[in-house]
Amino acid sequence: MNQGLNQLVFGWLHKLSGIYWLGDWVIIFFAKFLPVILFVWFLVIIYKTSQSKKLFLWQVVFWALTLLVSWVAIGGAIHYFYPVLRPHVLLNFTPVVADNFTPATPSGHALFLFTLVGSLYYFSKKDFNLFLVLSILACIARVISGNHWPFDILLGAIISLVTVFTLEKFFKYN
Repeated sequence: MNQGLNQLVFGWLHKLSGIYWLGDWVIIFFAKFLPVILFVWFLVIIYKTSQSKKLFLWQVVFWALTLLVSWVAIGGAIHYFYPVLRPHVLLNFTPVVADNFTPATPSGHALFLFTLVGSLYYFSKKDFNLFLVLSILACIARVISGNHWPFDILLGAIISLVTVFTLEKFFKYN
């Protein structure tokens, strides 16, 4: 994404923070707590929809493998070779959600959430759309809070979804 466009979209979204305490609370909830809720909900969904403990275990291992490849291998390599400062570090402000000072690109939250979304595409299509929408909202909240550039989110989502769809071709459950 063009850096000018990245900063323009960030500026437009980030203006939504700091207006009212309740709005900031909603941003904090979506940016920080919703991913945890979605993870627990993901485990409940795949447990309830699995016909056997073996299938449930395979689904958890598949998801963990996609997370390992997308977050640790690909995301880690990008962090190492292409470190991008987070907006709150570069622009010197306090973010709505306190975060660490690791490189911003790609977003670890987007990598995490979109491995859940991509996995649900195969494990439970009826829950896929809701997870997709909630994951997008959580990621937008990460931008509004000042922790990520829009490109960080986009790149994290693309990496995760491509990883899930690629690994699914090699590791089908029989």
